[in-house]
Amino acid sequence: MATPTLNKTSKLLPVPLSTAVRHSDPFVLIERQSRQLQDDLQLLLDAQSAGLSAGLSNTANDYRSTGSSTPTPSHLASPRTTMTIPIRQPTRKKISLKGARRGILKSMDELLTLKEEERRIVDVEIGHRRDAVREVDAFISKQKGLESVLTEAQREHESLRIQNLQRESRNLEKHIMDLENQLGEMKARHRQMLNEITHLQNSIDSKLSSYRESLALVHKDVQIYLQSPPIQPLRFTTSDTPTFYTLHPKRRTLEMAKEHWHNEGTLLRQRRRKADHEISALKEGGRTWHKVISTISSFETSMQKKMSQIIRGFSGS
Repeated sequence: MATPTLNKTSKLLPVPLSTAVRHSDPFVLIERQSRQLQDDLQLLLDAQSAGLSAGLSNTANDYRSTGSSTPTPSHLASPRTTMTIPIRQPTRKKISLKGARRGILKSMDELLTLKEEERRIVDVEIGHRRDAVREVDAFISKQKGLESVLTEAQREHESLRIQNLQRESRNLEKHIMDLENQLGEMKARHRQMLNEITHLQNSIDSKLSSYRESLALVHKDVQIYLQSPPIQPLRFTTSDTPTFYTLHPKRRTLEMAKEHWHNEGTLLRQRRRKADHEISALKEGGRTWHKVISTISSFETSMQKKMSQIIRGFSGS
């Protein structure tokens, strides 16, 4: 059976406090070093078992403690120690029974130190979780308090809002009833107005129909009147412009007849003024002539008397 050996350059890295605290998962390095220590411990146990089986002496192939694969306490105390990965595997030396037992003791001490470090990290992490739980409880308490205040404020606001809405609803209901009553009265008034409008419209239509018939009769009478005017045109007018009587009867209008007879009336008034002037002159001339004739008659009578006297005078002589 081959005797297990340890790599002379293999060393166990300690767990620095700063690294354990700052690492995102502080137990990764702990588990890695724990597995390494367990592997070394198993190797030493195998070496001890092989030494016991082969009857090795304590002096032969004594394993130096400085060449052990397990780190010394100085290695655990120094956070600057780094793990070196050999490129070439050096020649492994056989581990003596005494060296195996010393290595087992050192590995157990190192594993104990590692577990104490693990416990310290666990305590730190527990403290962190405890602080986090307290912070979460504080947030939950603050959140519940604010939610309670908010719920109470909303309840009060909603209650006040409900009261306002109920009051406004009652006012609107009363206003709606008033409007409905007013609307009913307005509808009744509207129906009455429609009936009155219908009655008046029928009456107006009847009157308009009568007026239209009368107007048609008037138009007919006007056409007859204009075709055969009751007044004959004046004969003393010498105007060369077309007159009312020279137009075709269908083209004659009442306005034309009015204008024509108005003009003839003007001419007749002028002629009447002329006739009045002549009448006045004739009357004045008649009176003058009557005076002249009366004077002449008186003179002739007087002359006749005087001539008769003269003649009688001549006859008597």
